[in-house]
Amino acid sequence: MEWSGKMNADLESLGSPLRDLEREFKEKIEPYRSDLWRYCRTLTLSPWDAEDLVQDTLLRAFSLLPSSISLSNLKPIYSGLQRIVGSIRGGSRNGSR
Repeated sequence: MEWSGKMNADLESLGSPLRDLEREFKEKIEPYRSDLWRYCRTLTLSPWDAEDLVQDTLLRAFSLLPSSISLSNLKPIYSGLQRIVGSIRGGSRNGSR
């Protein structure tokens, strides 16, 4: 029981920094989202698949960010997202995603 309480406290202490990182990530990415969607739409030829690819790309990009990185130092964001799209599409072709 004591371990569970400590774990919950540890998770709660991570909540604020993660929320702040997520908010900052969204603020930095939003200007590129429509360009990313168009790029994904060109690759997939489907608006639904493009949206899925955008979501996968943004999720992967966020998961790759160490919490110690300041998003203000990430440049160029769009080309990095394109590389992630390429890695996702490459993995999809091989059956792994």
